[in-house]
Amino acid sequence: MSINEAAARSTIHSPSHPHTKRNNAAHLTHNGWLPNYHGAWAMITIPPLLGIAFTHARLVHIAFLGTWWIGYFCFFALLMYIKSRFARRYIPALLTYGTLTAICGVAVLVLAPYALLWVIPFLPLIAIAVEEAHCRRERSVLSGFATVLAASLTLPVAAGFGIAAPGTGQWQDILHIPWSIWLCTIFVFLYFAGTVFYVKTNIRERGNSKYLVASLAWHGIALACAGIAAFMFGGWWIAHALLWLVLTFRAWIVPYRAQHGKPLTIMALGMGEVFASIVLAIVWYLCI
Repeated sequence: MSINEAAARSTIHSPSHPHTKRNNAAHLTHNGWLPNYHGAWAMITIPPLLGIAFTHARLVHIAFLGTWWIGYFCFFALLMYIKSRFARRYIPALLTYGTLTAICGVAVLVLAPYALLWVIPFLPLIAIAVEEAHCRRERSVLSGFATVLAASLTLPVAAGFGIAAPGTGQWQDILHIPWSIWLCTIFVFLYFAGTVFYVKTNIRERGNSKYLVASLAWHGIALACAGIAAFMFGGWWIAHALLWLVLTFRAWIVPYRAQHGKPLTIMALGMGEVFASIVLAIVWYLCI
């Protein structure tokens, strides 16, 4: 073997080589360690951080974020375990993430016992997603909406922790969450649920007129709600409504171009979602 051939082979199998990194990521996903739902990163990050930003950061937030984020990894491993009809390769990831999630969850309950009430709305949403995975429909609209609603609810959960005085929080603090935070939660849900339709009209359901109509109807309803909020409250809510006008136009023009031979790459779609999520998060923060 020549020096050049040896160098080339060394480069290909180097841990820092892009192909090696992709193979490592694929291996981790294959065994349940790394979720491959890349569009979910903004969804699981922005709502709880907004809830903290709207109120006050508390020690319980650290435990809550650990429960939520590690729980997402555990949730992915669980879905893959169920979808695969209980393949053993997912058990290590499931047990590891499950244990860490339980530890963080216990810490949350120690610091804020009233948080147990939030299990009531979360359990049926998780059950829906699990059932859809069992039926091999983990990417269905129903499953997407269930996970989006669960993610959106982390905003008032985090806000509730911030409103409660340290060490004195009670379940009644949930009732004291300001209406403006609930309004923002609604728009968070409307946006991320809208991405379920938007992504499908550009990838799995490209050219499907029913999905496109549903997507445009959803964005149109959200735009109308944003317009009403802008009319009632003014200020940054006007900018928020204008953003929804752009999002509604995007929901039409991008699938339209894709159907006429000019589709965006998955990378471009993902980067666009990240940018839109960040801009919306900033505007939501300014609105409140």
